[in-house]
Amino acid sequence: MGDKAYLTIKGMAVGATRPEFEYEIPCEDAKELLNLCEMPLIEKDRYRVEEEELFGKIDEFLGENRD
Repeated sequence: MGDKAYLTIKGMAVGATRPEFEYEIPCEDAKELLNLCEMPLIEKDRYRVEEEELFGKIDEFLGENRD
């Protein structure tokens, strides 16, 4: 995301939710980790939606995962 990189760890889904942990990591580490990934990489735009005290995230998938 811009000049920052993040490592996200996602747990198993329970219903419509799942635990998710996100940590900022050095960009160079992120580049090395991406080289370990299977292709194609998942490309997406993420939007945060807030309603009163609740929030959610909506992902719009791009590239080979668009549809």
